[in-house]
Amino acid sequence: MSILIYRVSDGMPLRLHSGSRTALIRARARIKDGEAYLEGEFDTIEGKRVEDGQLVDAEKTREEALREIRIIRNRLLKHSDWTQMPDVPGRDRAEWQAYRQALRDMTKGDPFNPVWPKRPDK
Repeated sequence: MSILIYRVSDGMPLRLHSGSRTALIRARARIKDGEAYLEGEFDTIEGKRVEDGQLVDAEKTREEALREIRIIRNRLLKHSDWTQMPDVPGRDRAEWQAYRQALRDMTKGDPFNPVWPKRPDK
């Protein structure tokens, strides 16, 4: 038997206690304001949250998905900075400008199903 301590406001698992009955009673006694607990058998709390009294898979929030897109987008923009130098031919530079603008617009689409633009040189 284990006790999972979680934050009530968002269901975020905070601590997992297992052991003797006495140890579990002590763990329940240390619950702070804004926390609650579940009793049961828990393999892992990684990537989980508590919803309606049950431990479920945590879904990625919109903000988390956007953050991941921004990280990838910024890396792709950095790797294509060279395309905007004055010695890059005008036609090529225009294609790269369109590509780079499409990268910047990635946060305007569906963050859960991103469609990445294709590099002009691929």
